[in-house]
Amino acid sequence: MAQKFNTVIVALGAGHNLAENGPSCFSVSVANRVVELARDNPHSFIILSGWYAARLGHAPARSEAECLKDIVVSQGIDQTRIALENKSRDSIGGIYFSSEIIEDIEKKNGKFDQMILASAEFMSRRVNLLGWNMFGGRFRLRYEEVEEPTMSEIYAEVLRNDSDLKMRRDADNGYLSVKNAEEFMNIFRTKHALYCDELTVKN
Repeated sequence: MAQKFNTVIVALGAGHNLAENGPSCFSVSVANRVVELARDNPHSFIILSGWYAARLGHAPARSEAECLKDIVVSQGIDQTRIALENKSRDSIGGIYFSSEIIEDIEKKNGKFDQMILASAEFMSRRVNLLGWNMFGGRFRLRYEEVEEPTMSEIYAEVLRNDSDLKMRRDADNGYLSVKNAEEFMNIFRTKHALYCDELTVKN
């Protein structure tokens, strides 16, 4: 069987920006790295993974995988090289359901020689471990830890998603007094612990 693709790139989504019904700034970083990897590896097949995080409690209109695809295709990557994994709600599911897609593709393509597994930096420890356990004996496995967005990018996204915090900031004309700033950050840490954890804990 002729091998069309010698490498499979698996990229895990990293959340939604619910205010804009699109990808989080973390997912945008992952998608941009996938574009670079796809260009560096022209004979690669790409699996974009993620439905929505279980913590959201309800499904957004579009999956993480669909949001990633929009960015990747908009930058010139041929969509015939892309498959979407739209079932998973966590890293374990992303790895497992992607493995099913890989098996289907290999039936037509032949065996992949290499896998590149990409995820946001805050997911690195668990994704690396899951990847090695699932795929370490099947491919040459390379892990891509995608650099996190800046704090200002995360802060801006949180404000777009949280009208209460935005109103508190706007009430001070964008400049928080010391007292209000302390209250603001307490609310930020309480309501958006996920963002804080992602910046400080490699889980």
